[in-house]
Amino acid sequence: MNETKTQQPAAQSLPNPLTGDPDRDQHEKETGIQLEGDREALEITSYKKVVYEKLLQHPAFTVKHRHVRTENRQQKTVKPGQEVGADPSLTIVGVTGQLSVGALSIKTPRNSNSHAKIVK
Repeated sequence: MNETKTQQPAAQSLPNPLTGDPDRDQHEKETGIQLEGDREALEITSYKKVVYEKLLQHPAFTVKHRHVRTENRQQKTVKPGQEVGADPSLTIVGVTGQLSVGALSIKTPRNSNSHAKIVK
């Protein structure tokens, strides 16, 4: 992981609302987790609000870019450092970033299959 860590505010302090994308069906609101070779970080992309909201709050998660929706329903990607809050018409509908492999553990299954409980 050669990228510098960009400090991101917690989800509740972001100036733009976090919403589920109304133009995506439920089955299109995906979360992908990728681990390549011996890399030290997982690449995670999520369009599922309950997942990316918690990722944005996780101290080990580094945002590579946010997926936003404009007032006229267009989607675009915003990198860290680009000011999303300057345009209040944008809503965050997804996120892509990295999470240290050390933050992941696979353990005994929990009693719930709720997506909201994937990230703690």
